[in-house]
Amino acid sequence: CTELPVLGIIPSLPGSVPEAERPLFPIDRPHSMQTEAYRALRAMVVHQSGGSTGRVILVTSGVAGEGKTTTSIGLAVAFARLGRRTLLVDGDLRRPRLDGLFKLENAQGLSDTLVGRVDPLLLRRSTDVKGLYVLPAGRPVENVGELLASHLASWMIDHLRSAFDVVIIDTSPVGVVADAMALASMVDGVLMVVRRGHAPGRLTADAAARLRRANARILGTVFNDTPTDAQALRFSGGYYQEDATERLVSK
Repeated sequence: CTELPVLGIIPSLPGSVPEAERPLFPIDRPHSMQTEAYRALRAMVVHQSGGSTGRVILVTSGVAGEGKTTTSIGLAVAFARLGRRTLLVDGDLRRPRLDGLFKLENAQGLSDTLVGRVDPLLLRRSTDVKGLYVLPAGRPVENVGELLASHLASWMIDHLRSAFDVVIIDTSPVGVVADAMALASMVDGVLMVVRRGHAPGRLTADAAARLRRANARILGTVFNDTPTDAQALRFSGGYYQEDATERLVSK
């Protein structure tokens, strides 16, 4: 419906995986089928970016609940495990999640950089994954749209681009607020996450059209939560040894 190339297809997680553990699944299960899908997505992103990983990638969706945060984490982990110095930025200042997921309580972050002109490199936090750092959303602010559209935001992105091999920005849905639109023209590429059966196709198409009008370079889409054919799972069993995948095969 968007006429965009499909860069990744992320299989559904087994129903036995608790909701709270799903976003960090690529960290906890490095040999799972889902984590392998993020590696394939990484390769496609590099290809679409002209072979360079020194890029800033914005991850968004048409509406909430399509899995953009999970996709951002999975892609960032995939780059870090390739040996790339990677920064994962929580650009959703209205509904931030990365601080809670990575247990970064009361952490300063993006908003503090944009309000107080604090060097974002001083606010980055390390993670359990070697080479992966997180810049949390920071303290709540009121004028989110104006801050993300400011010259300081553009400077910050350039600053982070020079300090990391890869920067992944998880931002708000395009169809909900204009925050992603403000950042879209500052980054090197945009990924659209689409969750199977979650929202009408016209909303995704409209979100893509809005990004194009904002002069965004849309790299392609990521199909999230995609059912995996039982026969394919059976034949891949020798490669994927994770318990969760084996439970899915047995169903």
